Amino acid sequence: MHHKRHRPKSTRAGCLLCKPQKRQGVNDESKVYHSGFGKIRRLSQAKAHENEINFLKAEAAGLKVLLTEAERYGDIVGKLQYRERLEAIADEIKRLSAHKEISGG
Repeated sequence: MHHKRHRPKSTRAGCLLCKPQKRQGVNDESKVYHSGFGKIRRLSQAKAHENEINFLKAEAAGLKVLLTEAERYGDIVGKLQYRERLEAIADEIKRLSAHKEISGG
């Protein structure tokens, strides 16, 4: 047992540049630091899902334009393919959104 710890933790801890949580008076709820890697992993996964959802929404917008052109010119095969892809994108967005809600994102 070490009894000579009369100084604050910040003065005995060594380098605090990479340990901002050891500063005195830091708020436990602040987002300055992370405690553990689970939170970091969840945040990175949520960001990746958000980016993928945004990409899929942009792709769906482009497909809607192509679908209207296919309908205008009477392209039956194009209409079928674009509708199938739009349905697949909608399902993928629903799946990612549900996963994001479950993981707390």
